Amino acid sequence: MVSVFLYRRDEVESLFNLEYLNSSKQRKHLARESAHLVLNKALSQCKVLIAIKSQRVVEKLLETNKKMAINYVEKRAKIVNILMHQEIYGK
Repeated sequence: MVSVFLYRRDEVESLFNLEYLNSSKQRKHLARESAHLVLNKALSQCKVLIAIKSQRVVEKLLETNKKMAINYVEKRAKIVNILMHQEIYGK
């Protein structure tokens, strides 16, 4: 889940000093810029979350491969042990 941090209007006004902007064109431009800032922040958060999830998937795959290798080696050791006992004590 991605949370988007929106700025309060008074914060945006204080950041960009909207009281000094008289033309509506400048205000629209400023509104677009602030919207881009919010979207870029959300996009960055999404990228971080995707990277974290991808890392977890890779870690799970490595853990699964390790368990499979351990099981294979243990099974082979049991087979070798049985074969050794058969050879020693005769069939």
